[in-house]
Amino acid sequence: MNGYMYILECSDGSYYTGSTKYLELRLNQHQNGEGAKHTKKRLPVKLIYFEEFQRIDEAFYREKQVQGWSRKKKEALINGFQEQLPSLSKAYRDLTSVASSASATEIQKIATPEALEVTPEALEGGVHKLKLKMETKIENQLKELEQKHQVKILYACETGSRAWGFPSPDSDYDVRMIYMHDLDWYLSLADKKDTIEFMSEDGELDVTGWDIKKCLKLMWKSNGALLERVQSPIVYREENNIASLLKAYSEKCFAPIATMHHYLGMAKNSFSEIEGRNEVKLKKLFYALRATLACKWILEKNSVPPIVFITMVNELSFDQSLKDKIVTLIKLKSGQTEKYMHTAEKELNDFITKELEIADKAFENLSGRKEREVDLDFLFKQIVRTY
Repeated sequence: MNGYMYILECSDGSYYTGSTKYLELRLNQHQNGEGAKHTKKRLPVKLIYFEEFQRIDEAFYREKQVQGWSRKKKEALINGFQEQLPSLSKAYRDLTSVASSASATEIQKIATPEALEVTPEALEGGVHKLKLKMETKIENQLKELEQKHQVKILYACETGSRAWGFPSPDSDYDVRMIYMHDLDWYLSLADKKDTIEFMSEDGELDVTGWDIKKCLKLMWKSNGALLERVQSPIVYREENNIASLLKAYSEKCFAPIATMHHYLGMAKNSFSEIEGRNEVKLKKLFYALRATLACKWILEKNSVPPIVFITMVNELSFDQSLKDKIVTLIKLKSGQTEKYMHTAEKELNDFITKELEIADKAFENLSGRKEREVDLDFLFKQIVRTY
């Protein structure tokens, strides 16, 4: 056997799920405080469950699947109650929470509760449905698209300003979905349409979907839009924690130079629309700021930029007065329409100019994909066979 998925019980009673090629060695690393951050702070740990696989990528796939399960479902697996797993399959994806005004601990550094639309759990990476007033309309439209195109929607989420965390009252709903066809659909020499689009008559609801095969090809290219999509804090539909699985693989495929190209182009285009003007659409300023901070994140953190804008504001290093100004503008935008014109913010414009110059100079020296060997063929086969 060349791979193991394992579950540890930590000293505080929490569970840690991991995967490894060498189980005994990995256990020793955990016990010596050389494993994950979670176990390092909760020693000693105890191995309570493991599964063996022929390949390490199979173990990794299983790890990400189990990682997103609820505690009860993990305990059913640990205790051998296989028959209980289907009834516990709702896990996190079916939790419903009302959009809250409370902010996460890290957000409280600079943000007031009114600046945020999503729950603290969502900002910290959990996948929760939000009770939006459009939820029923969105779900009905997803069902209609499934029937019309004969597909299964694996994942549907919000993108755009609502997911980024700076919506206006009249912001539209940008729903993005990942879907799959029956196996026979893929067994064809013909090139087939791998996207679905829908726009409501009033323009309030914009739905775009990509086939899972297309998504994995884009993941291999470190596509910025896809990297954001699997992080969305607003999820309308999710099958078997697939977002966590795709997020884990997207981090393995992350190529700083490719993702920088995406955000740098976006930042320059957005900034060109407001640079040198006395009054600007506030949403255009946020588009430029968000893409600029994503570039800065890649340079400082060397990782996938988070979709939630305020997370980048909090965790990146730049002047506190600018951070305070951004939070004030988020609150302002939450009470203005999308057409609202705002007096140009010179300090923020200067900041964007400076950061884009830095990103431009650093671009050509950025690296490609972090991990050269990522078996997306295996992941694709697993998804079409099991979902």
